[in-house]
Amino acid sequence: MVVVVESKQLAFRYLTYINMLSRLDRQGVSVISSHNLSAICKVGASQLRKDLMPIPGASGKQSVGYSVKSLLVSLQHMMHRDQNDEVILVGVGSFGAALIKYRGFEANGFKIIAAFDLHPTIIENSEVTVYGMDALESFLCGHEVKFAILAVPESAAKNVADQLVRLGINRLLNLTPALLNVPDPVKVSNVNLVYEMEYLRRQS
Repeated sequence: MVVVVESKQLAFRYLTYINMLSRLDRQGVSVISSHNLSAICKVGASQLRKDLMPIPGASGKQSVGYSVKSLLVSLQHMMHRDQNDEVILVGVGSFGAALIKYRGFEANGFKIIAAFDLHPTIIENSEVTVYGMDALESFLCGHEVKFAILAVPESAAKNVADQLVRLGINRLLNLTPALLNVPDPVKVSNVNLVYEMEYLRRQS
C-alpha cells in the first residue's frame, strides 16, 4: 500500500512524529499512547490517529499504545528516510555557504554533492566543491540528481530555475523571493524567511 502525502502540512506533521519518536527511541521508550504522542507533538489526538491510520505497520493497540520503534520505522519508510538523495546547491553567497556546512541535510537522507556560483570559491571545512555556472550542464549530464536548492539573487532565479528544469532537475527548494513557474511534474517548495517573520509578527 502506498500512502500519498497530499499536503505540505501533513508532510510536516509526519516529520514531527518522526523527530519525536526518534528522541523517544533514543531515550529507551518502547511504547507510547496516542494521547501522549499527540501532546508532545502538539497535535490533537484525533488528528494524530487519523494521520497514522493509513500507514502500514502503524496500528496501535488499545489500552497499550504504539510501539515507538515500529511506528518510527514505518514513518521513516513512508517518508523515504531510509534512502539517500543527492542534492546540488546553486548560489553560494553567505546563505548558500552556510547551507553547505549545515549537517541536518545529511542526517536526514539528503547530501549536497556539489555547488555552483558565478564566482566559485572554496568553502572552508567542507568537502563540497563549488563550481562555476558554466560547469552546471556537464555536471548534471554525468549525475542523476533530481534535487536542487536555489539560493541565487531574485533577479537570476527564473533563468537558473529554467536551466535546472531543462537539465533534469524536478525538485526545487526555492530560497529566493521569486515566484517560479515550472512545468509539471516539477515540484517547487518556496521558503521565504521574510514572509515567515512577517507571519510571526502578526500573531497575537
